[in-house]
Amino acid sequence: MSNEAEQCFIGIILDNSKLLEDYDLISNDFMGLDNRQLFQAILDMKEHGDFIDNATFLDYLGKTYPTNQRLFNHTVNIMAGFVSAAGADNYYKAIQRDSQGAKLVTTLTGLATMAGEYGSYPDKMEKVLNTLSELQEPEQKSLVDLKTNLSGFIDELDRRQELKGMDGLATGFEKLDDRINGLKAGNLVIVAGRPAMGKTTFALNISDKAAMNDKTVLFFSREMSSTELIDKSVSNISNVPLKSIKNGTLDESEWALLTSGIARFQNKKLFIDESSRTVQQISIVAKKKKMRDGLDLMVIDYLQLLDGVGNNRTEQVGSITRGLKALAKELEIPIILLSQLSRKVEERPDKRPMMSDLRDSGEIEQDADIIMFVYRDEVYYEDDPLNKGVVEILVSKFRNGEIGKEFLGADLSRSKFFDMKGFTYQPHENKKQSRGGFNG
Repeated sequence: MSNEAEQCFIGIILDNSKLLEDYDLISNDFMGLDNRQLFQAILDMKEHGDFIDNATFLDYLGKTYPTNQRLFNHTVNIMAGFVSAAGADNYYKAIQRDSQGAKLVTTLTGLATMAGEYGSYPDKMEKVLNTLSELQEPEQKSLVDLKTNLSGFIDELDRRQELKGMDGLATGFEKLDDRINGLKAGNLVIVAGRPAMGKTTFALNISDKAAMNDKTVLFFSREMSSTELIDKSVSNISNVPLKSIKNGTLDESEWALLTSGIARFQNKKLFIDESSRTVQQISIVAKKKKMRDGLDLMVIDYLQLLDGVGNNRTEQVGSITRGLKALAKELEIPIILLSQLSRKVEERPDKRPMMSDLRDSGEIEQDADIIMFVYRDEVYYEDDPLNKGVVEILVSKFRNGEIGKEFLGADLSRSKFFDMKGFTYQPHENKKQSRGGFNG
């Protein structure tokens, strides 16, 4: 079928060369050597701005390949057959199918050879997954003109209007989603804070809500075990105190809530990885999950526990954030990366974090699309009755929007953050500092 389809397609193009604009074939897509040579000649004429029809093409072949009588005869035979342009799509699909099949065979043969050569397993596995990912995704044109972009602009606006501005995966927190329009595919989102602020709980709440909305979530934890994370998720979903779950001291009503929560949560796609410690290892796990089950969101807890590449920690952090940003774009998912802050926060009267408090902040700030700080005033000022259960989410960098602050409520005894509609909180000055706080 391939050789016949190739000849018919070439015949159609010679009869009406304007159809070339409708198809994205290249000469290497043709399996027949003569057909490949003829199609390349057609592309060369097009590139030179030559008019293409039967007569001009034969003249071009005579000048370009004066001694190749076989190619000339092959061309004459193609021109002699009548082929309707109505079949162009079918011939194109047949050529594309056979070309992709041939590429797959060549690729798998090359991978089999590579597997037997010297090298580490992670390096080989990453190359395998990258290669298969490239085969799975159609090649994208590197340039998109204004006309192409604008042609679908109204449809895109309609889609955004239907989503009421939500252009990404919902965090589950209404005011925060209103500000950032959800977590967009390809974005690297930094969630940072000092210890005890609830960074892990915040990120896990987002993961839980995504999973409950039938999204596939991959959570990399270098700090907490999978058992600890599951305890927190079950506490959040079932509204049962985390202490009761950890100690196994549930009363009858808590058992009922727990059973109901587990029933709603147990078949959701939230996966936890405790072992990956480099971007390469994370990439291998994520790509496998993407290929097998799909993947909608990735969370990594946390940056300072990952191993990077470089001569010093600044270079290592840069290699990590650059690698994760590239991975988010490749997998077309948002990645949430948790980060610790420097102790400089503790030296100021106002403990609210700033960008400069990020360790190796220059590298992180450059690669991140969004940077959010989690701040709970009650960690430092326990004696203020107004700050109990109040969380400030400080959006300090937003590449595609406005920065600002949103308030959430926190019940960390149940591993839960929640919306506080219509709430504002202005801290008092000169508070007396204390050292309390729940380790979230």
